Amino acid sequence: MKSEKYTATQNPEDSIYEMLENDFQCKNTDYGVLVTIETVNGKEDVLLKNEKFHGVLANRYRKEYGEIVKPSTIKSCILSYYGQVLEEYAKVKNSNRCDRGDGGSILIDSGDLEDTYFIISEKGIQSEENGSAYFYKHSRKGEIPYPDIKNGDINRIFKYCRVPQNMQRIFIAYLVSLFIGDIEHPCLVLNGSQGSGKTTMSTFIKALVDPVADNKPSLFPKNDADLALMFRDNYLVAFDNLQTLNARLSDKLCTIVTGVTESRRKLYTDDEMVHFDLCQPIILNGIHDIVKREDMLSRCIVMNLEKPVGKDRGASEKVALMEEFMDDRAIILGGIFNILREVLYFYQPNCASRAGYDVRMSSFYDYGYWICEIWEEEAGTEFCADYISLLKHQLKDFKKNTDLIELMKGFLEGDDLQWEGTMSELLTGLKNTKELLIEIFADTKLPATPNRLSREISNLKVELEAAGIIVEMSKTKNNSRYIILTLEENEE
Repeated sequence: MKSEKYTATQNPEDSIYEMLENDFQCKNTDYGVLVTIETVNGKEDVLLKNEKFHGVLANRYRKEYGEIVKPSTIKSCILSYYGQVLEEYAKVKNSNRCDRGDGGSILIDSGDLEDTYFIISEKGIQSEENGSAYFYKHSRKGEIPYPDIKNGDINRIFKYCRVPQNMQRIFIAYLVSLFIGDIEHPCLVLNGSQGSGKTTMSTFIKALVDPVADNKPSLFPKNDADLALMFRDNYLVAFDNLQTLNARLSDKLCTIVTGVTESRRKLYTDDEMVHFDLCQPIILNGIHDIVKREDMLSRCIVMNLEKPVGKDRGASEKVALMEEFMDDRAIILGGIFNILREVLYFYQPNCASRAGYDVRMSSFYDYGYWICEIWEEEAGTEFCADYISLLKHQLKDFKKNTDLIELMKGFLEGDDLQWEGTMSELLTGLKNTKELLIEIFADTKLPATPNRLSREISNLKVELEAAGIIVEMSKTKNNSRYIILTLEENEE
């Protein structure tokens, strides 16, 4: 029997266009024009011009009219409607899990089948429907339970995450801040031996903040396209069992943590490019020190986990622990949501003292102060001290030896302003210059090996250029580091 919802006298084009306007929610986003469809697994956003949506629309027409419409008719109607959306719909951010709402409120997508989302403001906590209007939907998105506000207890997280005592304030600031979607979040790096709980902690945090499938951290993808897809389908991305980050991956993750605009061709469509912003939280874990570059370490919280004394948990015990955690999520979330509500009431930027330290993740630092201050009395100031101390410890091996710049200038001035050779030869030349001009360079510390000298020169690249020293590095056939140094003459 044909539905009475649509007028039977309409031609197919009019009927399809009416369906597009009345039956589907479209969004003009940085990912392109998306339409939300309902599947057996929940709501899912697909590109309006995607073949998947063409099939959904054709099936809807068949059910309503008992007829099969031509694919060319479907495509022409969608193309026309696509132009209407571009002209009439304001572009929306369409965040994955967490976003900022009116009046500075915090919006959190529950990911349930009813399309619920939570609104946290200084006035209270409530839930609303039609989260598709604010959030990117995909069928693998898991559900965040309704928070138990009355019995909320964030401290219960320590039952499941074995956080070192001296890191607990930093961890609380990090965990709560994950629900503030429009600020930069430090990358959480979990180091520890096998059995120390790195993967388990990653899984717990993922299940609490951004549940997807089994919540276990993923292996790092092999190419940038797969990496971009992971960040599209996840708000919090966790990577497992990393050995170390090479320079390219370190730089890539730096930009994602701080914020970067990515350009990608739309999948399953034409050659049109889409541009979207990535600024998302990341968790990394591995046995050894994963991050070895200064710029990435300044954006990290490195937590070293110790293997607990005693027998390792068996598979059945781990399953039981996860089930217990899933039952406790509502209570932990209630504690987090209560803290966020008060943070929105009291928060003031730049209130926390930097103590003369250049804090790179400044928004996290400011929110972390208020989060901890509300969590425990006077814990905000202690958090600031803990976080700055952690950064200094992480970066202690990267303190810049600016005296080396003056020594290199002295070396080049005695060598006609230009020199080239291997790093080993340069180290010898710098030692000779220091001995020759010992009264000037007595306090200058020289790296002990050519490799360390190469690292320090790379670390001082910006400062060297500012001092007029141009550095060009390459490798010889036997894999030695070859360097060309030029001292630009002062025009004055």
